[in-house]
Amino acid sequence: MLATGLPALLLSATTALASTTFTSENGSFTMTGAFGIPGISAPSGSNVLPAAPTTPAGQTITQENFESFTPGTSIDNTTGLSTSVGVFNGIGGTGSGNSAQTPKDEIKIQTGDYFGRFNVLDTLGSFDGRRYTATGNFLDSNDTNGFSWTITNNPLLRSAWAFITDPNDAQGQLRVEMRVDGAQIGSDNLHVASGAAQPNGQIWLFETDFANLGNWNTVEFRFSSLGPNGESRNDGVGLSNPTISAIPLPAPALMLLSGLGALGGLSIARRRRETAKA
Repeated sequence: MLATGLPALLLSATTALASTTFTSENGSFTMTGAFGIPGISAPSGSNVLPAAPTTPAGQTITQENFESFTPGTSIDNTTGLSTSVGVFNGIGGTGSGNSAQTPKDEIKIQTGDYFGRFNVLDTLGSFDGRRYTATGNFLDSNDTNGFSWTITNNPLLRSAWAFITDPNDAQGQLRVEMRVDGAQIGSDNLHVASGAAQPNGQIWLFETDFANLGNWNTVEFRFSSLGPNGESRNDGVGLSNPTISAIPLPAPALMLLSGLGALGGLSIARRRRETAKA
C-alpha cells in the first residue's frame, strides 16, 4: 500500500501548464498558460545583461557546462547527447554558413566565442563589463535548423532554464516549442516585430516554471532558427548552462524508499534460499 501511494504524494494532478519567461538584453516578457502566446515580440529597452535565476529556498539545482565534452564533438542526431540535465538532439537541416562545420547536419560542442555564441557563465576569463571573456564550452546549432532538449520524468522538477546566445542576427526567427509526452502544448516565435537582424552576440535567458505541470514522462523543448517561411537562414544559435531545479525528496520519503529497497533485497535473498533448498 505504501509503495502504491508514494507517487500520489509526489505528483500533482493539475493540467499541463507552464509559465515561461524570456529575458534579453533589450528587456523581458512573460508568457503564461499553455506555454505562451504565439507570435509575441521582444520589447525595446536598456542594454542590460539578463542575470541567471536565483534558486528558490529548499530547491537544488543541476547545471550542465559541457566541460566534460571535447570541443568540436558532433552530436549524432539519433543517439543525441546525454548530460546531467537531459538529452540534446539536432532537429534537422544542413548548415551552409561560415560557422558550419563538417558534418554540417549535426549540432556540435563548441568553445570560446564562436561567431557570437559562447558560455555565458564561464568565469575563467576576465569580465569586460558585459560578460566574462568566453573560454568555456556550450552547445552550438552549427547553422542547422536547431536542437531539442528533452528532460525525462522527474516528479520533483520545478524549473528549467538556459541562456540562448546570438539569436536572430541573420534575420532568422528563434522559435521555441514545448512538448509534453510528445504532444506540443505551445510555441512562441521570438523576434522583433520588424524582423530586422539583431546585433551579433545577443544573450537571451529562457526559463520555465514547472510548478503546475502535472503528471508527465518527458518534457521536450525545441529551439529552431529559421526564416519567416521556414527557410534556412544559417542563423546559428548557442545554448549555454542549461539548468534544472528540483525539490529534494523529503527525508521520510527517502527512508521509505530505502526501506522498500531493503525489503525487496530480503525478498530476493529468501527466494534464492528457497530455490537452493529445492
